[in-house]
Amino acid sequence: MLEIVTEAHRIARTKGGVKSKFSIEQMLLITIEYWKSNYTYFSLGVKHGISEGYCYRLVKRFENYLIQSEEFSLPDISDIKNEDVLIVDTTEIDIQRPKKSLCNRKTILEKRKDIQ
Repeated sequence: MLEIVTEAHRIARTKGGVKSKFSIEQMLLITIEYWKSNYTYFSLGVKHGISEGYCYRLVKRFENYLIQSEEFSLPDISDIKNEDVLIVDTTEIDIQRPKKSLCNRKTILEKRKDIQ
């Protein structure tokens, strides 16, 4: 797996670009860690000191390298349809709520006084 990814990464980076602060082994480790542990991109990013977006791009890039090598592949949709398979999405999404400020509390209390 490492040989396939190393060769594909070398070919993709022939044009140049910014050097990554991670080695190919570390990037492959992040990808495998995402698959095995089912971490979110955010938690992997925090663990390795990178952003969530970079972690996402890194995992997708390495998945594409492996799929293009034709040694690794995802099952065809027809194979999945013939079997009883249950797929559950267990990703976590933070709920964004407005921050409670002192100003909002005062206005809410004033409105409650008017209701009584």
